[in-house]
Amino acid sequence: MRLPFVWLSVACAAHLFGCNTQGDDNSERGRDGLQPGTGAMSPGMGTGGGDGSATSAAGGTAPTPMGDGTLVEGGSNTGSNLPVLDAGATHTDGGTTMVVQPDPDLPPTSFRVTSLELVDPHIFVLAVDVTAQANDTMLTPALVNDVDPADGFVDLSFVSVFRPLDPARPELAVDLVFADCSAPVGSTRCGPKASQAPAATVLHNQDSGSCLTPMAATLGGYDPPPNDPVGPCYVSDPESLTFSFAGISMQLEETRVAATYSGGAQPTSLINGVVQGFLTKERADAIEIPEDRPLVGGFILGKTFLDKDLDTGPGGVSGYWVYMNFEAGRVSYSDGT
Repeated sequence: MRLPFVWLSVACAAHLFGCNTQGDDNSERGRDGLQPGTGAMSPGMGTGGGDGSATSAAGGTAPTPMGDGTLVEGGSNTGSNLPVLDAGATHTDGGTTMVVQPDPDLPPTSFRVTSLELVDPHIFVLAVDVTAQANDTMLTPALVNDVDPADGFVDLSFVSVFRPLDPARPELAVDLVFADCSAPVGSTRCGPKASQAPAATVLHNQDSGSCLTPMAATLGGYDPPPNDPVGPCYVSDPESLTFSFAGISMQLEETRVAATYSGGAQPTSLINGVVQGFLTKERADAIEIPEDRPLVGGFILGKTFLDKDLDTGPGGVSGYWVYMNFEAGRVSYSDGT
């Protein structure tokens, strides 16, 4: 869907475009001339023009907006002769490149992770590899059970919210959400978790080729290896994400999420997915696994990793590049707006 980029300039006051600043047509505009909304500016993303312009899908350029308001796809000026900007397009203003955010009023298409497994590094207890058992007793149950705590929500729900879902676009603005999804999982409906804000990021789509090849030097040679999603696929910009499950919280830096779209032009699932993020050694050594967890209970997470799996991360910090494979299916989601 393509809608006009909404702006207001001094020219509007002079009626050069035949517009007015009163009435229903413009009642939703802010003082800075940009449509208010929940989409936020994203500094440093994209490749906007250095001359303060943004190339539109219609082939024109949008004028530099007044002020520093939010850039959102769509708005109330539908049908005018203003140029068109899609979500994911870029606009440069005052040296800051901003990505046009999706219209928050568009119905979201959302995918909830239905399978998730740690594949690198592996977990060892008394020199025995217990990664498969840890996945089976900690991660897999968290995706379907409502026990930790028993609050009416599935224990772990990682949801990607697309507004709109369009694999044909080069870039998409998407929320990565640790959501509250109602139990039971078979009829689950999801919404944002009050205690953890969504991570707004940008996904980069590809028709072919690899979207996120694992970094060979960071791999331990385990089986199965991390997934390598191929087109049609996407990869996210790096974000900081905290995975909370089975009584532990694991904060990953420089986290990228990638997967292959499955189901055609309007995908019905995400397959061959991978989460890649960096866990510092300091944080890993501070995570104590609860005593009641089979095999690994009472151990410090960082002490269950082998020395050979220690990597160097951003800024030269010691830690572990963590890889988790996943698949996801469509889910009903409401963000309460």
